[in-house]
Amino acid sequence: SDLQERELLKRAGLTSAIADALRSRGTDAIAAQLAAEVGVLAFSTAYERWAASENSQPFGEIARAALRDLQARATALGAGADVLKGAQ
Repeated sequence: SDLQERELLKRAGLTSAIADALRSRGTDAIAAQLAAEVGVLAFSTAYERWAASENSQPFGEIARAALRDLQARATALGAGADVLKGAQ
């Protein structure tokens, strides 16, 4: 739908702006893009949890938890990749 398309464009614009800002501060291009993508994913995940009707936590707590969750999942994916490499 048009609403979903606009939301995707906004997310892409935010990701691009964050990556550009990081690159302008000396972060290499890949690290800047990765940080921007993870940051936007953490923000959108946290916002969705915060906006839920049953939520009573402040946004900051939820945002920190969302980022920790993403970090843990990325670590687990990395560990899985190491296991897969060893099996080959």
